[in-house]
Amino acid sequence: MQLSSPLYWVLLIISGSVFVIALGPGLFGDITFAEWFVSWQRSLFETVCHQQPLRSFYMGEVPMAVCSRCIGIYGGFFAGSLILPIIPQHKFRSRYIIPILLSVLLLNLIDVVAYALSIWDNTTYSRLMAGMLLGFSAVTTIGTNNITQISLRS
Repeated sequence: MQLSSPLYWVLLIISGSVFVIALGPGLFGDITFAEWFVSWQRSLFETVCHQQPLRSFYMGEVPMAVCSRCIGIYGGFFAGSLILPIIPQHKFRSRYIIPILLSVLLLNLIDVVAYALSIWDNTTYSRLMAGMLLGFSAVTTIGTNNITQISLRS
């Protein structure tokens, strides 16, 4: 995706806005936990994130609007959007981007299921890193030229 593309700028503005909003109301001032619970930022994400305070990073005295994995996804997507124009468009990227994205999705799924089954314990930082990989892989997939021509057998 090129810097001159209007689509790139739309992607950058939207991904940056979503990331900043996901940081939650603590970014915008001192609030109480009760105010966090009814904030518009938290309400905006309540259908896509469990928003458990114990699995979230905090800004000030309140959790972010999303959990650590989700903030990783939004942050990775935004960071990937920023550097997307300088990532070379060559055959390696076109050939392996879908398998890489599927691998990162599988990593996140295994992490969630293994935690739910008490096979291992993850942390806010491990969930953040897994989410960042997912967000970065997703935006790289979106930004790959001729994405409709990419197949798993390429």
